[in-house]
Amino acid sequence: MRRILAMALLAALLSWAALHLRARNADTTGGNDVVLAVRRERPAAPPPKPAPPATPSTPQKAAADQPVPLPLFRPLTPPMAAAPQPGEQFNLVGLVGRGGARTAFLKDQVDGHVWTASARGRVGAWSVAAIGERCVSLRRPGRKLQACLQ
Repeated sequence: MRRILAMALLAALLSWAALHLRARNADTTGGNDVVLAVRRERPAAPPPKPAPPATPSTPQKAAADQPVPLPLFRPLTPPMAAAPQPGEQFNLVGLVGRGGARTAFLKDQVDGHVWTASARGRVGAWSVAAIGERCVSLRRPGRKLQACLQ
């Protein structure tokens, strides 16, 4: 019931507004005369000044004075990550031995170089933290890496 009343009120308001707009448009003689009179009384705009002769420095200076338009939106995709460098990502290829005498074979994913690592040894910039039964833990300042058998 409320919707019907609201719709009827809205229709009445719109028809009232349309009626008053038509009445204003019908009586245009007085309003336009004032506007036209004001337009006639305005002084004419001064003629534009001639442009100075172009010199090699003028276009560069004009380009520097112009503001650089900013993009209207940011792209939805994040910027591409840098390609991995050799010595950043490893696959564990195999493990040999038992306990503290265990040796791991790590293959660099980027250049294919195979590294041999033992407990507390080094693999490039990485130090070997631990060699487990299926995984090798590597560490360097601020970063840890774990390579497991697949």
